[in-house]
Amino acid sequence: MKTFFTLLALAFSLIGRAQINLDTDSLTVPKIKDYNRGTYFVITPIIGNINATFMPNMVRIIDAKNFSSFNDIAAYRMGFVFNKFKMEINLVSSLVASSSFSSGAKNNQNLEIKYSFIYGGLSVGRVLVRSRNSVWSILGGIGVFESSLLLLQKTNTNFNFNQLLTTPPPGQSPLLKHISGCFEISIEHTYRPKKATSFGPSFALGVRRGLSSRSWESEYLSLQNAPTDRVTQLFFNSSFMISNNRVRKPKQP
Repeated sequence: MKTFFTLLALAFSLIGRAQINLDTDSLTVPKIKDYNRGTYFVITPIIGNINATFMPNMVRIIDAKNFSSFNDIAAYRMGFVFNKFKMEINLVSSLVASSSFSSGAKNNQNLEIKYSFIYGGLSVGRVLVRSRNSVWSILGGIGVFESSLLLLQKTNTNFNFNQLLTTPPPGQSPLLKHISGCFEISIEHTYRPKKATSFGPSFALGVRRGLSSRSWESEYLSLQNAPTDRVTQLFFNSSFMISNNRVRKPKQP
């Protein structure tokens, strides 16, 4: 948690620097058109993002000391804005993150977790502040959050490849899945468009939270006494936005 907020403070300092540069450039535009509707597409690259996922019951049962659930992600958003109203479709997919830890449940043996997630949802929002250069919005949405987890233990046991389909390898769990509906709340900062077609950075800070506790499952076998979790994720995304902007036509007298 401390690492998340440290990285978050660094990210906000970068927003401030970008704002100063944009303020200077905007002075060359004496009159800004009121682009208050249009469509946009947002691409979130792998770098420059913070996503911390919490699954406390699973971590507690395997006694994963010093387990880290930070993932690099790629995300895509597509939506439209009409006056102060916004609606968008979100898709977030993470890379697989590996984390080694010492498990008290396994006599302090060194284990490894491979974790990844995917999220898809629909969000609606409202523009809170529209200044000369900045647009601040709040969004809330609902979607589906799927976690994938693989627990590994390194062993020196010899294993016959010919038995791969008949005997499970030692020290490896089946692929575990956790799927649940979740809601999302975020604050988004973008730069006010100055042209009909604009390209610029976008920043979002938010939280995703499961609608209810769900059991961990496996596609390959029926699990008994599986832990339940209500997933929580904190995120900060820095993205690139391409927008097609339009001005509301005045009413004819």
